[in-house]
Amino acid sequence: MNKKFLLILIVMTAVLTAVPTVALAAPVPEELHLSLWPEYDTNQVLFLQGIRFPENTPLPIEVKMAVPKDMKVLWVGELLGGEASDDIQAMHKTNPKDDYDEVVFTLTKSRIGQLEAQWVGLKFDGNARELNFEWIQRYEAQRVSFNLRVPTQMSDLKMSPPASTPTESTKGGEFISVAPMILAVGQKQNFEIKYQRSSNVPSVSELPAQQQPGVSGKTSTTTSAAIAVIVFAAIAVAMLTVYKMHNGQPVTEDGPQPQRPSARKKPAQDREGERPGESTDDDERGAFFD
Repeated sequence: MNKKFLLILIVMTAVLTAVPTVALAAPVPEELHLSLWPEYDTNQVLFLQGIRFPENTPLPIEVKMAVPKDMKVLWVGELLGGEASDDIQAMHKTNPKDDYDEVVFTLTKSRIGQLEAQWVGLKFDGNARELNFEWIQRYEAQRVSFNLRVPTQMSDLKMSPPASTPTESTKGGEFISVAPMILAVGQKQNFEIKYQRSSNVPSVSELPAQQQPGVSGKTSTTTSAAIAVIVFAAIAVAMLTVYKMHNGQPVTEDGPQPQRPSARKKPAQDREGERPGESTDDDERGAFFD
């Protein structure tokens, strides 16, 4: 009897330990969106990659995005559908691959994620500009869309695949899109863009250097109150730290937590980890999905 009971126990243990090894299939996004913004707030290219999952996809969602090796990631996070300042910056991990980098993060509140990177891919020849962007589909998606943010004072645009008529974004800015595509994992798609532009000044360089977010760029009393709270909190933390050290208690530090920058006061290249162009309410980023 004891041997029979022991045998049943062993079988049940084997079954229970085997169950966690059966991995659930990763959810497939309904859309992957690629966007190039040449000469936006620098003389090079801002690359945006957005991902959207079906509304019935349970949270949290682990997201994997592929980034070409020659790009520098600036921001990764969740889009909540309102102002850019409301979006959530996410902690992410970069896994280097042979010919690309895999960026991994988790969606906890939204089913839309976005990655922003800087790409030195724009070629100049006088007034002529040229972009050759090769995309390799690394992960499954129901469809892939692509658009180009039109630089100011641009003319004589030539684009392959063929582009649609320029459209005005709901948050400002003019975009040119190509028809949505279905790309298999491993499939390549080239985007070739040529245009003329007489100015070397970035499209949004006219933003006031010290402009703050909000109506007319004014700082609200709420902001002042928030600063006061932060100051008092810092003092309290310092006092608690001294108290713990005095009483022999260990002092722990969780490290910096992700947070969104609140103003565009420095050039993008001086703000590693921050989102470029973040100073106005008519922020265009994240306006890809209807």
